Amino acid sequence: MPIPLTKRRKPKEEGEVGELYARLPHIDLQIDDAVKLRWDDLKARLAISDRKNDEYLASETLVHLIRKSRREGSKPVLDAVITALFVRCEASLLRTVRESLPNASHIREEVMGEFAKLLARDGTGNLPDRLDPFEWRFNLVFKSLRLDAIRRETRAVNRNISVSDDVTAVDIADMEAVFDKVANLQTSSDSCSIYAPSPEDQMMAQDIYKQLNTLPKDERNALIETKIFGLTEEAAGRKLGVSARTIGTRKRNAIARLRSLEEST
Repeated sequence: MPIPLTKRRKPKEEGEVGELYARLPHIDLQIDDAVKLRWDDLKARLAISDRKNDEYLASETLVHLIRKSRREGSKPVLDAVITALFVRCEASLLRTVRESLPNASHIREEVMGEFAKLLARDGTGNLPDRLDPFEWRFNLVFKSLRLDAIRRETRAVNRNISVSDDVTAVDIADMEAVFDKVANLQTSSDSCSIYAPSPEDQMMAQDIYKQLNTLPKDERNALIETKIFGLTEEAAGRKLGVSARTIGTRKRNAIARLRSLEEST
């Protein structure tokens, strides 16, 4: 029987006790079967990468096998399962951390490094159950590592961008929100994503870190309010104190400038 998870979620209300993380029932069943596999059979199962294959081992199961083999001192199993899981993680990062992001390779390395640290610290210190969420929903928790790394990197890039003289403190706060939105846009490649970027959004996101501050302030603000924050031209006009027609013109001019920069690079 799989070892029970002991980590609790953050409580919704102060004073409450958070719920225990719990594996999905089919993961518990798969773990029961996986721990009984012979060495050759386990290696064959680890090599299966097609999720539709009935013999595919879920990433949650792999995390459990890693933790179990470490506790039992089974180095061959530990090495084989870690290798298989890292191959999956690296492939996932290549799909989701696009080259258009600044320092994409560094972001991938940072995510893998953070995950490796979690694996190495499993069962130690004040948080011996820190890996429990990965046995609950691996892809969801791994995605949070990825988003955190992207946000850290985009903020670092933001600090190194030369900002136009006409940018105010309010503009800087808006820009931070823009970077967060673009970070999510860049990592939301699944069909269930809440935010589905248009071709214009995708084009803008690819170079937003380097190009947004090259725009005249009026055009930049019109673009941010409509294409990033999602306001209508009428709402953006009320916020910025101009007509909807003016917002539309400024937005189109900004997109044209960005497209011109894209074509010239």
